[in-house]
Amino acid sequence: MARHTGEGGVLEIDGTIVGKVNGWSMSSEASVATGRSLGETWDENAPTSQRWSGSAEVDIDDADAGQLLLRAGATGNLKMYTEGDAVGKQEFAGDIVVTGRSPSVSKDGYVTASISFTGNGALTETTLV
Repeated sequence: MARHTGEGGVLEIDGTIVGKVNGWSMSSEASVATGRSLGETWDENAPTSQRWSGSAEVDIDDADAGQLLLRAGATGNLKMYTEGDAVGKQEFAGDIVVTGRSPSVSKDGYVTASISFTGNGALTETTLV
């Protein structure tokens, strides 16, 4: 099994690369309907709706055009690359609503922000060609 490293990861909003990204995460989930009739001992499950959400950690840069697009309440098309945006690399993409932006200050580090978002529709996962 091939190993992957994250230092080449990229975050892009509406075609603009987001700078000073320290990392991002994303999760997708599916709801299920559960059923069982009288006399049956095992549940049966059927997938219903799906959803996805995520977050990114950035060193705040007020001059970064990508970060300026990721304010609470903003919407846009987000692309997330695990190892860069080259051929053969993985891309996750979809429309988002930014649900939060939480700055954090430390006496011995950069000022950072955690940005949270939720998907607005389908998430696509492709390998770049």
